[in-house]
Amino acid sequence: MSQAHRNVVKTVFDATVTRVSRGLDGVSKPFVTYKTQASGQTIRVDCDHVVMAVDLSAFATLVTDLTADERAILTGSYTASTFVTTLFDSLPSPVETAAQIWYYRMTQGGRLSALRNSKLTLKYRGSTEWGDLIKGHQTRVAYQYYDTPLSQVVRGGVTPLLRKDLALAGMNQVAVWTQRPFNYFPRFTQEGLKKGLPRKIWNMQGQRRTTWIGSSVCFESALDVVTYNNNLIKRVQMTPA
Repeated sequence: MSQAHRNVVKTVFDATVTRVSRGLDGVSKPFVTYKTQASGQTIRVDCDHVVMAVDLSAFATLVTDLTADERAILTGSYTASTFVTTLFDSLPSPVETAAQIWYYRMTQGGRLSALRNSKLTLKYRGSTEWGDLIKGHQTRVAYQYYDTPLSQVVRGGVTPLLRKDLALAGMNQVAVWTQRPFNYFPRFTQEGLKKGLPRKIWNMQGQRRTTWIGSSVCFESALDVVTYNNNLIKRVQMTPA
């Protein structure tokens, strides 16, 4: 997506947002500051409008001018799940099976070879690049889901549990490369829903130079989501100053 829209949208990767301000003092413009992972440099981006997609129940301190009303709605009645992704390599499971097709031979009747599953999407460039496909190490991504917010997950127990599950699957000699946990599916609690907080967010849309996104996860159906977002497009209209 970032590549397709590179001429009109600048996408920054491997950066951490450090501050958000909507310029509510009536003097300054809205701005965002972020720090790049590569250089550690702090960069400021001035803007006309802020699209807020952060889970404020976890990162409310980033917004320096969050109002009392906003704080009451967006920090007190939220919950979330936890999603952990882990990049690792290991020996194969004894029950693995897969296949690869030589795409350039499809018009000649095709050719099928029994190989490891990680090679399925790789274009054939010669067998010397494959290594030991049957018994050699394979790079993988593991996903772990917890039905509690990240703040309630015992971080020290995540990797040992993963290793235990991999051992049960017959994957030995595991080497963990990197692991990233996320708050997943932030949403209102039942108490927040009873208070009508999703609709209170609707009443805030476009106010204080801010559009709030992500709140559609609170609704009951795909139709609710589409209707909400279409109404949002109609309501929030940006005009040149």
